[in-house]
Amino acid sequence: MISRKICLLGGVCVGKTSLAQRYIHSCFSGEYQSTIGVKVHKKTLQVGQQAVGLVVWDIQGEDRYDKVLISFLKGIAGYILVVDSTQPHTVQVATALRDRVQENFGPMPYVLVYSKCDLPEDPQTRCDSVGLEAGSCFVVQTSSLSGDGVDQAFMELAKSIIPQGSKAT
Repeated sequence: MISRKICLLGGVCVGKTSLAQRYIHSCFSGEYQSTIGVKVHKKTLQVGQQAVGLVVWDIQGEDRYDKVLISFLKGIAGYILVVDSTQPHTVQVATALRDRVQENFGPMPYVLVYSKCDLPEDPQTRCDSVGLEAGSCFVVQTSSLSGDGVDQAFMELAKSIIPQGSKAT
């Protein structure tokens, strides 16, 4: 089995923990759960013929991107960048986070997730995030409430970080 570390990155209250809970435990809680520091989860999935162990780091949200601890990001193979589709200001935070990752670790695969797609989207969010979409390996709308798009986001990231024909490492 191949094991890879990935991170969930985004501003405060964009839905990172809800995405992780929906993906790992197939559940949703309507209660806000603030992450302090980092929560680490593990899940195994199948990418083609290869078993892949994802070590998912749910990092606390910061609206000031410079506060994200670089030490949490060491060793990541890729990340899920979360934007709240109802809050356009979260695009600016996501852009700054992407730039910070690239400055410290170079370009790497990321999936851009528009969370909370079960709520009315603010059209400005999409307009502001064109640059994020262009740089991502996949873009998906998700709902942690219904589960729509959640598995797909993680699967697309796994596909992009596992080279075809890889053997266990």
